[in-house]
Amino acid sequence: MISIRRFPIRIALCFLVSFPLWGCASIAQWAAPEKKATTSAPVEFVNAEQEFWTHFHAGHYDRIPQLLETYKRLYVLHPDHPVIAARIGFLHVWHLSERMRMGEPKASVIDDATLCRKFFGEASQLDPKDPRFKGFYAACIMAEADIHQREADTRKGYYLMKDAISDWPEFNLFTGGYVMSQLPWEGSLFDEALEWQWKTLDLCAQTKVDRKQPEYPAYATQDFSGAKRACGNSAIAPHNFEGFFLNMGDMLVKKGEVPVAKKIYSFARLSPSYQQWPYRNMLEDRIRKAEENLPYFRIQKREEISSKNPHLMFHSEAACMACHRTND
Repeated sequence: MISIRRFPIRIALCFLVSFPLWGCASIAQWAAPEKKATTSAPVEFVNAEQEFWTHFHAGHYDRIPQLLETYKRLYVLHPDHPVIAARIGFLHVWHLSERMRMGEPKASVIDDATLCRKFFGEASQLDPKDPRFKGFYAACIMAEADIHQREADTRKGYYLMKDAISDWPEFNLFTGGYVMSQLPWEGSLFDEALEWQWKTLDLCAQTKVDRKQPEYPAYATQDFSGAKRACGNSAIAPHNFEGFFLNMGDMLVKKGEVPVAKKIYSFARLSPSYQQWPYRNMLEDRIRKAEENLPYFRIQKREEISSKNPHLMFHSEAACMACHRTND
């Protein structure tokens, strides 16, 4: 008869003898301490931030390698600083998004997708309460998955984006829809991405915007405080308002809703800074040539997207700068 007192010891011994090595590794990883964030800002970081915003707002794409070197040196010293990690991620996003500036993009640009996913993942883990980090992390996961044709990762990024939208819809409905604007125009996911842009308008206008005959309130009458700050222009994104309507108009043209697209494009003119916007001529040209642009916007094969032809804002030299550049 087995002693009740000795039974648990025997069970434990059998378990330890038969427990596979991978089980020990899993427990060791599970028990590892979490990486903790710091909010302290070293002097070098303050200087780097000033340099970043100067070059970013001026659209100095050629300074990206220098800025990456600066922030990666900082990251080696401060791997627990979420904003340093996020800056690295965003610089890789910028380099990938505006690759048309290279003329003929280098194949190595695909590395930017992997690195933006890595560093926004770090930033999001260090500061999970910042929905911007989560939204960019999700976008980078989807961008990398598209390159490697990994459907499981595409779905992972998509559902993480939906979580980010729940956290800050005014910001991440645009972010999610923007990265999905490159999808096939006849697919349900593109339709959802376009609807996310409409929902952004609903939230910002604080009313249901008509999808067939849209009207939008004057810029001066809108509330851009709190969560609604993602709806208007700011020091970070001096032409966020104009850039939003440029992208949404492009998406509507791609869908074939040309008359509605022209109306949406025109809302960018409501901004009091429209005449100072470096891409106002691009938008006016979009309105004049919307019908001509439709077949170009529907091109899916990367090798057929040429800098010589019009292409979606997402694939253009204005992919980031349409919202962030301050001058010509």
